[in-house]
Amino acid sequence: MAAEPVVEKSAAKPVDEEDQPDPDIPGATMKVFPNPNNGQFTVQFTNIESNTQVIIFNNLGQKVYETMVSGESQRIELYNIKRGIYLLKAISGQKQFDRKIMVQ
Repeated sequence: MAAEPVVEKSAAKPVDEEDQPDPDIPGATMKVFPNPNNGQFTVQFTNIESNTQVIIFNNLGQKVYETMVSGESQRIELYNIKRGIYLLKAISGQKQFDRKIMVQ
């Protein structure tokens, strides 16, 4: 009788995409929460330059929202936005963050 293969289990916890640092900016992160949301959410930055441009695109690539964030976080309220998946792009200097957000 053949022995079953041994499967090693990793002790490391899975890492949430939201917490992943940008490789070009040591220590820089962007979080979007809650996600999924109802069109109202917060974008929070760590270790980035001030005056970050935040742009949201629909699934057709059309810009549906744009603002400048001058602090570490910004509450965004997209009223009357349709349900679906959107791309949130944040640009700070020469650096860029991209996140998918889901509006329910």
